[in-house]
Amino acid sequence: MKRHIKYITAFAVMAAVAVTSFPHFEADAKTLTELQNERSELAKQTQEAQQKLKEAQQKQADVEAEIAAMDDVINAAQTELDSAQADLDDVTARLEASQKALEEATQKRDQQLVTFSGRMRFFYENSRLSYLDILLHSESFSDMLRRIQYIDDIMSYDNNMLNELTETQNEIKTRTEEIEA
Repeated sequence: MKRHIKYITAFAVMAAVAVTSFPHFEADAKTLTELQNERSELAKQTQEAQQKLKEAQQKQADVEAEIAAMDDVINAAQTELDSAQADLDDVTARLEASQKALEEATQKRDQQLVTFSGRMRFFYENSRLSYLDILLHSESFSDMLRRIQYIDDIMSYDNNMLNELTETQNEIKTRTEEIEA
C-alpha cells in the first residue's frame, strides 16, 4: 500500500503541475439573445451594403445614360460639322472656278479690245473710203456683187466681234457678282 500511496501522490502532483502549467481559458459563452443581436446587426449591415451597391449601380447607369446622350450630341454636332465642311468645300470650289473663269474672260476681253480698237483705228484712219464709194467704183455687175459680199462679210465680222465683246463683258460682270456674293 505504501506503494500505492506513492503512485497516488505522484499522480496528484503531476495533475497539480499539469493543471497549473496550462493557460487558463475562460468560457466565453454568449447568450442566445446576444447571438441573435449580432445576427440582426450583421443582417442590417448586409442590407445597408446591398442598398449602397444598388445606389452605386443606379449612379453608374445614370452616368452611362449621360455619356450615351453626350455621344449622341457629339455625333449630331460632328454630322453638322461634316455637312458644313462639305458646303464650304463646294462653295470654295465654285469660287475658285468663278475666279478662274473671270481671269479667262478678262484676258479674252483684253484681246478682243485690242483687236476691236485696231479695227476702229483702221476705219478712222481710212475714213475717206466709204462703203458706197467701194460699190460705186465697181467695174462690172459681178464685181459689184463681189464687193457687196465683201462688205457684208466685213460688217458681219465686226458685228460678231462686238457681240463677243458684249458677251465677254456680261460674263465678267456675272463672275464678279458671284465672287462678291
